[in-house]
Amino acid sequence: HGLANTSIIVEGQKAKAVTFTVVHALVGPVVGGTLLVRGLRYDDDFRRQSGLWRIARRAHNPLWQHVATSVDPRVVPKT
Repeated sequence: HGLANTSIIVEGQKAKAVTFTVVHALVGPVVGGTLLVRGLRYDDDFRRQSGLWRIARRAHNPLWQHVATSVDPRVVPKT
C-alpha cells in the first residue's frame, strides 16, 4: 500500500480519517501471474482508549483497478 492524501478530523475522543492509497498485489507466480493495481479509499472512524487511538470502523472503497500479467522482474541485458 502506498498511502497518500490523508485527511483527519478530531472531535474529542473520536476522529474520522479519509486516506487514499494505491495497492500492488501479485496473485500466483512471480512470472506469468496476475498483477492487480488498485486505487482505493479508506474511510476510518477512530476512538481514543486509554490514551491510544484505535480503529473502530474501516470501510474499504475500491475506486479503480488495472489487471496485467506479471513479467520477469530481473533486468536482462540485450545481447
